[in-house]
Amino acid sequence: KVPSDGGTTDTLNANADLIFRYSGLSVEGTFFWREGTRNPGVDPSVLPTEQPRNGTGYYAQAGYLLPHQPIELAARYGQIMSSGADSSLSDNSEAGGSLSYYFAHHAMKIQADYFRFWNGDAIEAGSDQVRIQMQMAY
Repeated sequence: KVPSDGGTTDTLNANADLIFRYSGLSVEGTFFWREGTRNPGVDPSVLPTEQPRNGTGYYAQAGYLLPHQPIELAARYGQIMSSGADSSLSDNSEAGGSLSYYFAHHAMKIQADYFRFWNGDAIEAGSDQVRIQMQMAY
């Protein structure tokens, strides 16, 4: 995302991933960290300098492929957390689940999922998303 003041941002990023799969069970998680320094595109007295998108985030997901069935169930939770006043990020959260049916292994499947997205602590003021997707690969 290009800052509204036309400047640039120098960032430091770090990610850590965890993946575990065994006998139909899959557990996955990722942690993200970013800190940036802004280089304004114009004189800050003319146009305010937009803050960098500093913060942390993570998600955790678990799924289970039912034994002897082409059906998988999964659940996921994730958050983005602003680092405070020195960041233009807002706090966001998501929670949801999915159901997948495999016609021909992973190459051909249909997946339906539901997610709830919200800002800060106001889960009741969030929004819902329902999605159905078909995947065909060769």
